[in-house]
Amino acid sequence: MESIYNIAEICSKKGLNNFILSPGSRCAPLTVAIVNHPGLTSRTITDERSAAFIALGLSLETQKPVGLLCTSGTASLNYSPAVAEAFYQQIPLIILTADRPPEWVDQQDGQTIRQQNIYGSHVKRFFQLPTDHQNPDSAWHIQRSISEAINLAESYPKGPVHINIPLREPFYPKNSSDVKYSAVRIIEKVKAQSEIDILGLQQLTQLFNQSEKVVLLSGQNNNDTELNTAVSEFTEYHRIPLWAEPIANLHCKNAIQNIDIILSGEPALEKLSPDLLITFGQSVLSKSLKSFLRKYKPKHHWHIDPSGEGADTYQSLSHIIPVEPKSFFHTFKADLKNDEWLKNWIDMDKKGLTLLKNFFHSPTEFSEFEAAFEVIKKLSRENILHLSNSMPVRYANYFGSFIKSGTIVRANRGTSGIDGVLSTAVGNALGTEKLVFLITGDLAFFYDRNAFWNNYMPDNLRIVLLNNHGGGIFNMIDGPKNLKEASDYFITNQTLKADNIAKEFNLEYLYSNDSESLKTTLPKLLASSGKSKILEIETSIDNNTKIFNFFKQKIKEKYGK
Repeated sequence: MESIYNIAEICSKKGLNNFILSPGSRCAPLTVAIVNHPGLTSRTITDERSAAFIALGLSLETQKPVGLLCTSGTASLNYSPAVAEAFYQQIPLIILTADRPPEWVDQQDGQTIRQQNIYGSHVKRFFQLPTDHQNPDSAWHIQRSISEAINLAESYPKGPVHINIPLREPFYPKNSSDVKYSAVRIIEKVKAQSEIDILGLQQLTQLFNQSEKVVLLSGQNNNDTELNTAVSEFTEYHRIPLWAEPIANLHCKNAIQNIDIILSGEPALEKLSPDLLITFGQSVLSKSLKSFLRKYKPKHHWHIDPSGEGADTYQSLSHIIPVEPKSFFHTFKADLKNDEWLKNWIDMDKKGLTLLKNFFHSPTEFSEFEAAFEVIKKLSRENILHLSNSMPVRYANYFGSFIKSGTIVRANRGTSGIDGVLSTAVGNALGTEKLVFLITGDLAFFYDRNAFWNNYMPDNLRIVLLNNHGGGIFNMIDGPKNLKEASDYFITNQTLKADNIAKEFNLEYLYSNDSESLKTTLPKLLASSGKSKILEIETSIDNNTKIFNFFKQKIKEKYGK
């Protein structure tokens, strides 16, 4: 088993220091090797689905690959949702799955399924290790594969890599002291920076100068101070607006943060369409923004991505620029400057901000829209804010102006599922001393309650649970809300509350169901008490729908649409 034990040694030398393990028998040799290695930190999470999302959250915070290890059979399938999320959010995970010898697949043997390429095209690459570990060529194969897998996971675009490891019995060491690590050889990958050639740069500069209306649009980014500086300088020098949602993590002078309000209210949308759209980052949240750009297509669309790949999200992609965005923004200089175009956008943004402020100053019935606003407004700088999918991330998209600079905003927008939201926040909290806030709906919360089922619960996690006892989004979007089946089969009404979960897992529990109680409980949520906390905010789906629709109506009245 020396070659298997040495996997832990290679991971340590390559800087893969954090592992999330799930208990099992077939993975025993690697489990013991990882747990006993002095250079590795390991945590055991029984539920593999939760384990994978915790690893994802930990990798997000540390900005380094995190290892996952499970036994053979369906355990590996439970990693799938997080693997897909990591692939589309470009998060490096090293997935190690123990397997039965290949001759026993499909032979009615226990915990044996078809594990080769089990994640399909949602991993950057699949590695199958040899069954014979004693042969010198096999040992070389294993060492080479582990180095290559880690290098690949960290290469742009970062992402998950799967290593399947067939193991024969006996695989339990007689005792832990029998686990020895020998000298290993690792393979390093030197990073290279792509540059635009002179002719390509001249062509881009000419196109830029010919475009009167230029917009910079950022998708989801992790927090990057250098990128923020580069974008700020670029937009200020060329006098162009930056469309940036909260998940872009960009706080620039020319950032337009009320884009959803503007697009919902402005009657002459065609005049807002840019001649040149420059995009970078990952996915964009706003459906109205994507619909707007698909209807009123820019003449040119540049996408900046070091991989040289680009999604044609707006059906107008004309140029792919294969460099780091911050490198492009630092070096690209053109002559075009359009102060009037920028001023128009800034004025519209201020108009949207005024509408928001006035709406919440006016008395209305209590709703989760108001609750989310009050929570976000109270968050101090240097915190981390996770947003669950469905309504929480959509609410927050209206509140970008109120998210303080220094707050890192995260959301599982790679695949936009509700599974694993809670576990991702737990993993993030394990990797930092900052306060980590999660605003989540009730279905996402209860769906992932096993995130609490571990021995490592941090004390810096704050969960704001918007409990409307169902999938409130299905009462707001067109289509399902008009169906007779909406209540039982889309909204899926439920009666659960979080107080018993808080008690079971020794979390501090807070409760609110109106504006006054929310004002009282928010300071308690923010305070340190040595425990993680849940603030459950109970509201009515019907009332939430009424208030949110009233807000959208106010937008139309304000802009005269």
